[in-house]
Amino acid sequence: MNRRTTIAAVATLLLLSAACKVSDQGRAEERARAELAWSIARDSGNVEALGISSRPDVRFEWGTGPIEYEPQGKWRAHAFRWIGQRMLVRLRTIDGHPMTLGIAGWVDVPQLRMVPTVTLYIDGQLLARQLPTEEGQFTIETTVRAEMTRGRPWVDLMVELSSVAYHWLDPPELKAAVLTALWWRPEQL
Repeated sequence: MNRRTTIAAVATLLLLSAACKVSDQGRAEERARAELAWSIARDSGNVEALGISSRPDVRFEWGTGPIEYEPQGKWRAHAFRWIGQRMLVRLRTIDGHPMTLGIAGWVDVPQLRMVPTVTLYIDGQLLARQLPTEEGQFTIETTVRAEMTRGRPWVDLMVELSSVAYHWLDPPELKAAVLTALWWRPEQL
């Protein structure tokens, strides 16, 4: 190896190690901000909204509406998001560690005139499915095995409602179901 190549290799290693340190610092900053947000939410009595909002380990990508409250306009009231037939959420993993995933909500049975199955997929692999109650309520909690996430810093969660169909000239808004909670945490060993 000549001197130039050696200097370039050392410079590259220094830059990469600096980038890793910044990344670790960035993650620590994200965690500190998330802890502050949860602390403020707890103090103000509005934890529900944080459970269905994007955060450092959960990113709502598409298929959801904005966070709304019932009764309308009261930010301390019950928080929820309308979802369509499909919803995509990105989840940050802990490599080699199983995770607990849970969602809760209800399907708008009168609007759909049926009770569709709620199905969860992680990166296209079937994870869980459940038929909601006749009133449309559902709660699914399952374990995402470590081998499903190994080697990937983020995975895609697809939530799908079966049998949602409308006439192509009259599609509804994203109001097939309501998401009231989503939790994603390391599995307790």
